Amino acid sequence: MTAVRYVTISPDGTVALRGGPLDLHPGGPGVPARVELDPRSRSTAFVGDAAQPRNVVGSCVLTVLGAAPRPYGGTVVLTGWHDRGETAEISDLPVPFDTVLFITCCVRRALDGEPPADGDFTAGWAAAVRTFAARVRAAADPPTTTLLVPGGVA
Repeated sequence: MTAVRYVTISPDGTVALRGGPLDLHPGGPGVPARVELDPRSRSTAFVGDAAQPRNVVGSCVLTVLGAAPRPYGGTVVLTGWHDRGETAEISDLPVPFDTVLFITCCVRRALDGEPPADGDFTAGWAAAVRTFAARVRAAADPPTTTLLVPGGVA
């Protein structure tokens, strides 16, 4: 794969700008799932599977970016996404890193119970983030499905 500019949000809430070949497994092994974001952003996200730690900060940031509000696991990978009908293409993240960093910092401040600063977020938004984060933490783990493969596992 060609080099791309992308952002990762780890389960501990660390956000980083990355460049180079896209790594959809930065948090370890697992099957990454694509998460649809607001199509106007021309971006998408990839998250880990149920075996990876729940990512509370990443779940909140993805929801702010237009993803379905639900718990997501593992390290979140944000990339550019061009949907071209029957094919799609991963590209450089078109959302400025400062924007993703700002949203992540606002989410972390809300989760830490810090008061809103000028231009940051409202008290109502912070309360909604904390309520959603509590739902993410309390959500049951998704069920595990075991598939039997003829001839055993390779």
